[in-house]
Amino acid sequence: MQYRFLIVAANLIVSGALGWRLYKHFYHLVFTYDDDKFSIRKGTVEVRSYSWADFEKLSIATSDYGEFVIRLYARNGGKMDIPVGKLKLDPFKFRPEFNRLLARAS
Repeated sequence: MQYRFLIVAANLIVSGALGWRLYKHFYHLVFTYDDDKFSIRKGTVEVRSYSWADFEKLSIATSDYGEFVIRLYARNGGKMDIPVGKLKLDPFKFRPEFNRLLARAS
């Protein structure tokens, strides 16, 4: 009986540690920005960097999963979403800051 508890506890500890490691390596989002550019890093695998001057306007939208995103509209007609919902940021507080950065870069 006591061995069953130890096996379950060991499984929980190992799976929790491996799960956390996989999350940090592949899925953890980090958003950094300054007056000239911004970047979104997903885990340790993917880093995307952009210049504020590449975009002309923005809006607050929801993703297909119902999370808030700040949608940036590129000068060439494309668009890009910053997943502020996943980053645990308030889109209504960041929108004026992003507008200021877009106006400054123009």
